[in-house]
Amino acid sequence: MLLKVVMEYSIINTREYTLQEFRDIMNAKHPRLQPTLDNTVAVLPQDTTISEYVYHYRSMDEHGEPIMLSSLMLIPKQGGAFTAERLWLENRATQSADKNVPTHNWNIGEVHVLNNQVLVSPDLMSFGASIHKPLCYCHAGLAARNSVDAVISVQHILRDLGYVNQPLSVYNSGHSQGGFDALSVHRYMETEATEEEKDFFPLERSFCADGPYTPDIQTQIVLSREKYLYGAYMVMNAMSHLHYHSDYFEPGITIEDFLTDAAKELQIASLIEKKELGNKDLVKYVMESLGTRTSNLFVPDAYLPDGKLYDMVMRCSKADRLIDGWMPSKPIYFYHAHYDECVVVECMQAVKTVWGHLPNVMIDDDLTPIENIPNKMVHAYSGGVFHRRLLEQVPTM
Repeated sequence: MLLKVVMEYSIINTREYTLQEFRDIMNAKHPRLQPTLDNTVAVLPQDTTISEYVYHYRSMDEHGEPIMLSSLMLIPKQGGAFTAERLWLENRATQSADKNVPTHNWNIGEVHVLNNQVLVSPDLMSFGASIHKPLCYCHAGLAARNSVDAVISVQHILRDLGYVNQPLSVYNSGHSQGGFDALSVHRYMETEATEEEKDFFPLERSFCADGPYTPDIQTQIVLSREKYLYGAYMVMNAMSHLHYHSDYFEPGITIEDFLTDAAKELQIASLIEKKELGNKDLVKYVMESLGTRTSNLFVPDAYLPDGKLYDMVMRCSKADRLIDGWMPSKPIYFYHAHYDECVVVECMQAVKTVWGHLPNVMIDDDLTPIENIPNKMVHAYSGGVFHRRLLEQVPTM
């Protein structure tokens, strides 16, 4: 099948890495991949190279208007020849603002190019080529459409470069917020995609880890526990809901209505919108400034169940549940760290309740991270375990 539709894209820059250069970069950025990374590299032909492409592509914003976004593509070659057998969509781990554009700062999932796959990792709304917008956190439909368009653009790029004459099949994955996005992509392809989109995005299976697939459960537990990670991330969540679900809020409501006077003085919302606080910086900033109690960050009306702001956020969260109203027909593999301090295990347990009986849904909700975790950050380290496991197992799946 030939690609029939012209897709608007532009390649911004390219670069080529030797296998050893790629291995050294990934090891320096993501040491949690060891020893699997070295074991994988050891069996690859030494003339393997990785070609990096940063490209802009056209997608849609929340109003259906055209918007330019940016994405990373990595192509494996052996002896200079294109050898990829499929395309791997790696959804970014977070949709928070960040000073570093993701395409210039490789994520851990980029390692899957070593399994002879074209790696596609789109920047998220408010990153890279896109105009400045509030966060796109747990907004399933928009995140899915943006990622699908990034993949369709790559199918056209590969054709135009002379590497393929028909679309490559797609594996789809993500950890944390990326796991939520991977599931939203899977849902979109099975419930909303046009036949033409299905032709350009022949989805085979998805791999999702530690994601807030049931945002209402996540929100309810987050706001009732005194833990700094939860409170800090809820600032992002509230900002996103205010922008993408404005109909659920009373006119004139702003993020400032959620925050205590002490939190307002930190100018958190402004720093996020200016991309001066990434998610890790946000957590550290809030923890060092306000401590770890939710009540130091939010006014009671925001985090107590009888508050009107709590009610509005919960309605938004219910609207973004991903497991309601459909039964996946393509295989989905779920992983979750049982003692995750960031995304509560109850999110995964809800998925198991609804889909655990399905033969094409595989669930591991005890993803044991490596031992001796600094600062007890199970969530981050389970992401490393997730990607190591995929790097080891995907060729046999």
